[in-house]
Amino acid sequence: MEGVKVRTFFLFSPPEAPVLFTNKEKHPEEVYANENGQAVLAAIVSKEPASVTWYRHKEQVTKGEKYEMKNESRVHSLIIKNVLKNDSGFYICRSTDDEMIFNVNMTGRNSGAWSKSTELESKVGEI
Repeated sequence: MEGVKVRTFFLFSPPEAPVLFTNKEKHPEEVYANENGQAVLAAIVSKEPASVTWYRHKEQVTKGEKYEMKNESRVHSLIIKNVLKNDSGFYICRSTDDEMIFNVNMTGRNSGAWSKSTELESKVGEI
């Protein structure tokens, strides 16, 4: 094909920004819950929309009688209901680009829960 000029164009899309946890610290987030109370684990993502998955002992946590999952703005929460001793341990919240680790601890026999995550969840409107 002599005399024919061929032009090649490449379209580049800028890479999407990663979905990171903005409230993540170097150490696991400590969450304290009383027996028969609830534990609230909250992870704040860097952008919307974002999808996260919760894990316990390497198995995916699913919504049901024991677990409730909420997503309000950039805050993704896992609520563990009727906390018992065997609910203690590590939980992981994973996005496509990051993960955040929580350590759930039993504190006593009264109902209730406390964590930095609970404080964050109460400030959802400020984010």
